[in-house]
Amino acid sequence: MNNYTAVLLIMLGLVASCKPKEKPASPEAKKAEHKRMPVVSTEEVKPTLFQHFFEVQGRVKAEKDVFVNPEVGGRITSLPVREGQMIKRGQLIARFDNSTVDASIEELKTRLENAKYMYEKQKQLYEKGVGTEVALKAAETQYKALQKSIARIHTTRKKFGLYAPFTGYVEKVFPVMGQVAGPQTPIIHLINMTHLTAKTSLSEVYLKDIDKNTKVNLFFPALDLRMEGLPIKRIGRIVNPKDRTIDIEVDIPNPPSNLIPNLMVVLEVNDYTNSSALVVPTWAVLKDYRDNYFVYIVGDDGRAHKQIVKRGRQYKNSTEIVSGLKSGDKIVLRGARAIADGDAVQVRNTNN
Repeated sequence: MNNYTAVLLIMLGLVASCKPKEKPASPEAKKAEHKRMPVVSTEEVKPTLFQHFFEVQGRVKAEKDVFVNPEVGGRITSLPVREGQMIKRGQLIARFDNSTVDASIEELKTRLENAKYMYEKQKQLYEKGVGTEVALKAAETQYKALQKSIARIHTTRKKFGLYAPFTGYVEKVFPVMGQVAGPQTPIIHLINMTHLTAKTSLSEVYLKDIDKNTKVNLFFPALDLRMEGLPIKRIGRIVNPKDRTIDIEVDIPNPPSNLIPNLMVVLEVNDYTNSSALVVPTWAVLKDYRDNYFVYIVGDDGRAHKQIVKRGRQYKNSTEIVSGLKSGDKIVLRGARAIADGDAVQVRNTNN
């Protein structure tokens, strides 16, 4: 080392020793710096129940909802029911003119009496050895045939009265007294509303996700009524080839009086459940320019750290995270869009 270099080093050392030492930041300066930090709120991630539902529109259906038709037609001679009436099973709904049948019965009775007389006479003659067996058999056949004819016509006569097949509510009465009604003419619309179901059609793609243990929530918009956790009663066994759907039904327990057939119902069908999922608010999951989904985690150093995550199912405002987070992580909620990876942040939670 030459003299020039030695002198230069000594001079640099003197200059450095003469430089004033930096003073530590004052409390006011630290406070001002802290105020400049972005304010965020956080939430600790913990395993929780996560359920996913899909929604489909359906209608309320009564198990017993029929148009009651007569087996035989005729002029209506009695119509003792009215709309809005509750009737019991076996109660008379309508009676039809059976005068022709009654006349036929009277004619058959006369013929039967004559056939009985002829049969008894042939029997007496045969027992005395005068009549023939052929004549006796012919008389007996005629007598028994008329007996059967009368039994059949009495059965037919009963069909001229129409009776309620079950207890229910008369929604509509179609004909009026004196009108002629045929066998295909509906007389009343009868509904029993003690057993109602919610019915809908689902796309066949959901078939793999549901069974009879699947839970369904029902919502009736017109009544602002909800029913939750109901099992599926029936899953159809055939796919409709026109729209590729299957039918499902859900029993409605203890339906209120204002819950009526054909009312619209929204079915929320539970197709996925995770009892220990890591769930975050959907709006807390961000997306970077590389199409990676991420959240910010506040570490022990008081800084926000970007964490890439993989999403699972989403339902309403919740998103399941299947990788990238662990229980106990504190994710940034409010303020996440105003910070960058590595920023020092102030945490202010309203529940603190």
